[in-house]
Amino acid sequence: MVGILGAVKKTAKYVTAINLFAAMVFVSSPLSAQTDPIKAAIVTDTIVQDAATDKNAERPQKRPKTLGQILGLSKKPKTAAKLCKNKEIIGEVVAPISKGNCGIAEPVRVTEIAGIRLINGATINCTTANAVHEWLSKSAKKELKRKQGGLVAVKVAASYACRTRNHKKGARLSEHSFGNAIDISEFHLAKGGVLTVLKDWRGSNSKVMRQMHRDACDSFGTVLGPQADKYHQNHFHLDVAKRRSGSYCR
Repeated sequence: MVGILGAVKKTAKYVTAINLFAAMVFVSSPLSAQTDPIKAAIVTDTIVQDAATDKNAERPQKRPKTLGQILGLSKKPKTAAKLCKNKEIIGEVVAPISKGNCGIAEPVRVTEIAGIRLINGATINCTTANAVHEWLSKSAKKELKRKQGGLVAVKVAASYACRTRNHKKGARLSEHSFGNAIDISEFHLAKGGVLTVLKDWRGSNSKVMRQMHRDACDSFGTVLGPQADKYHQNHFHLDVAKRRSGSYCR
């Protein structure tokens, strides 16, 4: 008899425990919360209190860095002014260029120098960019100051290009192949006028064109214009290649 009573008591405990568990599951279930507003409030309040009082509760982790952030690729591009140490050189630093024997270790894509816009832009190195800045500031802007409101832009006929001199087969690589050169073909004025090397070298603006050509010899190692050869009738070739005998100007 005693054995039977003990078994009954144990069975009653198991049933009670099962009922309590079932009640807890029902109260905490989404269905229960949706069908019974009072239970929903109890569940919500319990969760909030537990999160506030439980010191061991896990805190949300910080969002992991992206691959671009890890590699430093998400940063804004630096300006050419910062690289070339010249606030008047505007543009962007671009990736190093390497193509056979050609290339630029630290190229910049320049769109404006000394307040003068570069039509077409120019991919060059900082040495060339600073030489252009010196020439535009000290010569071109001053020489064209009184012509139709002054100089506002120059047209870039060529900058970086992996090629031989004058595109001749078998010739030595041009200074353009190293970012050391830039070709300028036109000078644009504020009131709409345009001076071109092709037309104005021997035209009514010959004096000012020739003066800018001469002045370029103070800033560049090589200066070639219409008097140099048939390949430079429509532009000034300007490069910073160093020569033992000084600047080469034609």
